[in-house]
Amino acid sequence: MAEINFYINNMERRLLFEFFKEQDIYLVPDKKYPNENYEIVRESDEFIEIIDNETVGFFAISKQFSLYGLYVERNEFFTHEEAYFVKQRYGGPYIDIALYRGYADDADIMYKRTNLSYYPKYIKLQEEWEEFKVSNEFLIYFKKIVNFLKSMCQKVKVNGKNYWISKNVCNELEIFKNCN
Repeated sequence: MAEINFYINNMERRLLFEFFKEQDIYLVPDKKYPNENYEIVRESDEFIEIIDNETVGFFAISKQFSLYGLYVERNEFFTHEEAYFVKQRYGGPYIDIALYRGYADDADIMYKRTNLSYYPKYIKLQEEWEEFKVSNEFLIYFKKIVNFLKSMCQKVKVNGKNYWISKNVCNELEIFKNCN
């Protein structure tokens, strides 16, 4: 699984959402649904509200790089209600995005993390079960997103490891006065 982390604030998360909209990339919250229909986040305020109150996980999909729709499946372990979830690695391909609300007590960077990742292969169910690799188009879009985030960030070395931290977050955290 390819993955990269960034430390950005809510204002920058809103900018990321607007960047997705400009690129025709849509975000689907990774949460429980009452039926097989998933929702797409329409506005940056809604995006931040979902992160704060419902889920930190999203699937980024686009007609530009997603070959198949997301696969939503009923969870049979929910016996007291109908509960549906997007099944990981089925459909797509898509970019997994996690926008954490906090951090661990022993984290090197004491700030909420934004994680982008994708699987090298996904599963198609349309005609018959088949595993397929991500396309070059998908990789181009993933790199565009990474470059957009890097443009707001600086690479900072902490405890021998490199981290991408936004310039605004560097200013918020007093221990990173060496960011500039």
